[in-house]
Amino acid sequence: MGGYSFHARGASCQQTIRVSRQRKYLAWVGIGLIAVVILSAVSGGMTAGRMYPPRSRTIAPAGSVANRSLFSSAKSALRQCLRAVGNAPIIYPVVNIPCIKGVLSSLPVSRALYGSRWDRKHPFDRIHGTDTSGFLSGDDILTGHPAEVHGSPYAGAQPSVLREVLSTLPDLSEFTFIDLGCGKGRPMLVASEFPFRDIVGVELSPMLAEVARKNAAILARRYPDRTPVRVDVGDATIYPMPAGNVVLFVYNSFDSELMQKVVQGVEQALAADSQRCIYVVYCNPAVGHCFDKSPLLTRRYARMLDYTPEEKGYAEDAADGVIIWQGGNAPTPTSRADAKIVIVKDRWRAELVA
Repeated sequence: MGGYSFHARGASCQQTIRVSRQRKYLAWVGIGLIAVVILSAVSGGMTAGRMYPPRSRTIAPAGSVANRSLFSSAKSALRQCLRAVGNAPIIYPVVNIPCIKGVLSSLPVSRALYGSRWDRKHPFDRIHGTDTSGFLSGDDILTGHPAEVHGSPYAGAQPSVLREVLSTLPDLSEFTFIDLGCGKGRPMLVASEFPFRDIVGVELSPMLAEVARKNAAILARRYPDRTPVRVDVGDATIYPMPAGNVVLFVYNSFDSELMQKVVQGVEQALAADSQRCIYVVYCNPAVGHCFDKSPLLTRRYARMLDYTPEEKGYAEDAADGVIIWQGGNAPTPTSRADAKIVIVKDRWRAELVA
């Protein structure tokens, strides 16, 4: 009887500890949900009606970039706070329970809590500890540069698409990879998986360029043997072409007016050195006609590429069209690349049809 009583008391003690832990867990969950509701009530009027589909950048009035209003700063801080609460390890599983999500999704600020597909933390970031996820419209990354009116919002290309495309190119050890309008730098990080001699990103927004540099530093510590990634701030359409062979990557970064400047830069580089090789890799070629018109460039590759299963749900689409043009001393293409560019949404979305 004495032994039984001892074990019974032990079991009772363990049960008490478990109950205590469960109460603490529920208390934190309750605090988190209350915070979500409070933040929803406070910021609902601010975020209701926010448009997440791509919008063109607009030129900021003089002084507006340096003197953002207190209202805009508070709005941004509340969105970030709400997103942080929703992604907290204790809160995340709860707010995503179907019945709870159904209630919270009816609140005006549900997009800030759950995010659009672009806003969800991408598997690439979960694996590498980087920050390449999210969607940033032109209003979020204003610099006051005149080129902004011709630019695109930030959203990251899918790693699987770039990996498949780069794997179709010949030996890359003598090539420089340049990402025009690199944003947070995801394509450059993927390019570092390949043996490029140099990897460069060009970004107009200093804020995005700084994020890209931090991401590059994270991968450099994790993979010290890879080609280093560097980021330059400036107008990507007039970026000086380095000597030697180049792979230019573009993820629908510019409208046709700016893209024509990119084409002219490629043509000038090829005219100056006909022995060099330049590949242009254009993902979502919404203004691909600019490259098709160039007499110095020939299509090498044109396909619609499906995202891998783990990438689906992190963008508005499930596949991207990609075209590769080549110029200079490049090997003759071995397959047809005459797929037609079909504009699904003017300026923002193109698909390829065989």
